[in-house]
Amino acid sequence: MRVHRLFEIMYILLNKNHVSAKDLAKRFEVSVRTIYRDIDILSYAGIPVYTAQGYGGGIFIDEDYVLNKSMLSKEEQEQILISLQYLAPLDEFHTENILTRLSAVFDKKRDWVHVDYSRWNNKTDSVIFESLKKSILCHNAVFIHYMSSYGELTKRTIYPLRLVFKSKAWYVQSYCKAKKSYRLFRLSRIIFLEKRSELFEADAYMQDIPDQHELDGTKISTHLKLRFSQNVAYRLYDEFPAEAISWNPDHSCTVIVDLPCDFWLYGFLLSFGAEVEILKPECLKKDLADKAYAIYLHHNK
Repeated sequence: MRVHRLFEIMYILLNKNHVSAKDLAKRFEVSVRTIYRDIDILSYAGIPVYTAQGYGGGIFIDEDYVLNKSMLSKEEQEQILISLQYLAPLDEFHTENILTRLSAVFDKKRDWVHVDYSRWNNKTDSVIFESLKKSILCHNAVFIHYMSSYGELTKRTIYPLRLVFKSKAWYVQSYCKAKKSYRLFRLSRIIFLEKRSELFEADAYMQDIPDQHELDGTKISTHLKLRFSQNVAYRLYDEFPAEAISWNPDHSCTVIVDLPCDFWLYGFLLSFGAEVEILKPECLKKDLADKAYAIYLHHNK
């Protein structure tokens, strides 16, 4: 976000010549102190920006200054554009204007990659995202109906702290009032959301927020060895790292990985039908066979 803000500040100054730190802070929803730190960064980078006190003062840029694309290497130019392209689908970050302008400055095409975080035929995702984003920035508690991975619909009030994109899905890191602990909620499982008038001290909760791996849960993993037929090999690369997959002489694939033996794993393996064979552990093979038999009985009543 800072890269986006720095370039936007530059373009505002180039278009208006000068602007107040207060106006910039309001525009970017940050503190005035943060804006002055950004100005220092631009100055250290060789951008001729300066501040003036008193009436008619503010933040200025040399009127003869022109943004020179040579100040950044080709790799840095590409990285900036790619980063903005990743944010472009989120209208909340307003990246379209700066993305277009920088593409022109760097003489780069911006249509070689398209990013869309939403699910097919689902408009609810952006509504939930926008509501959480506003609640995070305004430090409002939110009330949610949430479908857990165990199929339980829970109702709880949370303090949303930050949005996280991980493993092809959006999550919100939060403090749950009911559990009195930090929780990670997947946005696609939030059935209902309502912003509350209750405010919370975000800085206090952010100081104690656990590391990402701690929020992921404390489930015990099991060492798995699985063999898949060639027909479903394409799916393996969607879920497992390439180094966990090896090809066999008969064109089948062996996957060796550590995962919790939970509801998700059973559903995932059952989705392959007879295209998967469990080599290890034996207990998982028996459990999966029992579940498959239960499905058979259910559909043959």
